[in-house]
Amino acid sequence: MHSDSPIHIFIAEDEPIILNNIAKKAAKAGDWVEIAGMAESGSEALSMLESVSADILITDIEMPGMNGLELIRTVRELYPRMKIVILSGYSNFEYARTALRYGVNDYLLKPVPQETITELLEKLSEQITEEKSIRKREILSMALNGNMTPSEFPASLSEGCFYLVSLTVGNYAGHYGTPEISGKYLSIWNEFVLSDCLHGFPELTHAWLIDETYALCKFAILHCTGGKLSVGRLRLVLEQYCTQQFSGIPFFLLLSPQPVSCHEIWDTAKKLRRIVLEFSRPFIQEACVADEIKDIRSTAAAEITQAAGVIKNLSCPAFIQYAEQSAKNFLNQEYPSHLLLRFVSEVFASAQTVFMADAQLCRTTASSIYGDFYSCSDKETFLKMFTDRLEQLFLENNPALTGDNLCSKITAYIQSHYCTRLSLNDLSEHFGYTSSYINRIFKKELGIPPLQYITNLKMQKAKELLRMEQPMDIQDVAAAIGYEDARYFSRVFKNETGMTPTAFSAGQEE
Repeated sequence: MHSDSPIHIFIAEDEPIILNNIAKKAAKAGDWVEIAGMAESGSEALSMLESVSADILITDIEMPGMNGLELIRTVRELYPRMKIVILSGYSNFEYARTALRYGVNDYLLKPVPQETITELLEKLSEQITEEKSIRKREILSMALNGNMTPSEFPASLSEGCFYLVSLTVGNYAGHYGTPEISGKYLSIWNEFVLSDCLHGFPELTHAWLIDETYALCKFAILHCTGGKLSVGRLRLVLEQYCTQQFSGIPFFLLLSPQPVSCHEIWDTAKKLRRIVLEFSRPFIQEACVADEIKDIRSTAAAEITQAAGVIKNLSCPAFIQYAEQSAKNFLNQEYPSHLLLRFVSEVFASAQTVFMADAQLCRTTASSIYGDFYSCSDKETFLKMFTDRLEQLFLENNPALTGDNLCSKITAYIQSHYCTRLSLNDLSEHFGYTSSYINRIFKKELGIPPLQYITNLKMQKAKELLRMEQPMDIQDVAAAIGYEDARYFSRVFKNETGMTPTAFSAGQEE
């Protein structure tokens, strides 16, 4: 990217030789300098400044008529952004220093060496360029929100065209509640330098990253003056850069398909915001051009509506299982974020009736999921959070079903059914809790997961059968404790005991 905006300098000096000398030296400072005008008095300078655009005024102090100080005071009132530099001789050096309190940015001591004026103009140019960029960013920010009329755009922005890019970090750009945004997500913007990835686009003259109301959303606005860009190539470049910058963090990058004029920024931004809200998908890193997005909203909405209708008529055990499985299906199909959260809302609204739970508690629990949704690292984390809070809500309204009580029921069931092919899903279906919840609560109460408990019980029963006076055949022992394959049983037995069933039966136990 390059800047095609020169720095315009106006010079006021009553001695023509010095005036021309300063103008020549200013022009030699760089090809980015343009002499906007020259005047030999303060009043002439003030008159000419009405019709020319200047970034820097260099003025002598002692001039006939309106002197330098009067000119400075007036210019500071009329053109508050203009930089002012005093030309001073040794005789009025202290006089010039006193003038600094009028808002003068610096002074040049006559005679002025080339190096001095070049160094000063370079310093002021950097300040001016930065201030112009900030001002343009403010203007574009207002345009993004419909707070600026086209007539208010500066000429440098009215020319050329703009490419708009919406960038959302995290899983959703919606405003569900007001979650505290984690430092991890906010700090990534500190390392995000938009210009770093745009060097291959010489047509671009400026690039701004502008804040949105929601802290995890920003708009990139790219100003182009020389021909159209390849939006497809721009998408690839931005996607690669975002993937590097946002390691492991979901993002949704959405580009406007065509360049727009300054008059179209507001309407284009509205369209991009709407698309982000309706089409952004969770737990993926994605970059799209707005007119290339596949619309699956009607299918997704129909399935979610159907699932919400089914769940209202389920009893407690089936309710939680169906909610978990439905959420898992929607995640795997990568349905838009807002529809997934709509399903969450429907589930907790139904839980109020099914669990006989307090309405406010149901809403608060759902809101806590909305608030944490943006920062979930993956589908599994979200699914666990969703089912955990749903089950916790159920337990809070069914205090008799404590973890200890539930584990007692599970262990009794296992002891009665250990000789069958008993799985975690079997326990889930029988007791009406998700397999992840049963696994967690069982491990918390007994110190081991339920599958290990089942294996331990099977091995204990196998040892009893192998220790009998007339030991059973290995295949019969395997069948008696629920293993169809005797070889598989032997492998499990050796893994758990360190011995083969035959060696154990022969009395070789250490």
